[in-house]
Amino acid sequence: MPLNKIEKENWVKKIKTPKLGAKVTQVLLKAIEMEGSLNWAAAGGIDAWTRGGETVYKTKAMVCWLAPLYIAYQAGVAKQSMLDRYNQCALATFPLGGTGPDKVPYAEASHMGAEAFYRVSTSKGASKPGDVVLFYRSNYDHVIHYAMCMEGLKVASLWSQPNNNNTLQICTVADLSGVIQRENPGTTVSVRGVTPPWL
Repeated sequence: MPLNKIEKENWVKKIKTPKLGAKVTQVLLKAIEMEGSLNWAAAGGIDAWTRGGETVYKTKAMVCWLAPLYIAYQAGVAKQSMLDRYNQCALATFPLGGTGPDKVPYAEASHMGAEAFYRVSTSKGASKPGDVVLFYRSNYDHVIHYAMCMEGLKVASLWSQPNNNNTLQICTVADLSGVIQRENPGTTVSVRGVTPPWL
């Protein structure tokens, strides 16, 4: 369920502590502000929302792995150069996409571009506030979902699940892992954290 007013106020109080650092604090506060906004879609790109201006983000559609970058961009922490770098990573995998026997499906190529941008090879077991949280399932070689660590096992996630509303949701790792397992019977889900490029 979405955070109510008191819950949001309590989150803001917890986040505004010197120990988190200015950049992490800015990003987490923006994530709370944006909860219930954005629009998850199975496909979405950067160009529309960077050209569209600063006031249109609440209705913009994007994929899960763009959400942490976009939140950081709206918080003033990720710069335009970060968006350009993401585009470069995505474009580098574009030739892989297609339907021929030597081609990787477009969806998988897009995931690979996100993995390059977030440097998933540097991921670790635990996540700290501000980290990007990577979800894996045992029968797939790539990251299947991206979220942002808010605190402990709480994350900000852009997906239709677990609340069936296709907006930015603050939920738990267990909520998301449970959905992934139910949708993929017989698989196990693992989670890792990575420090994003803007931190």
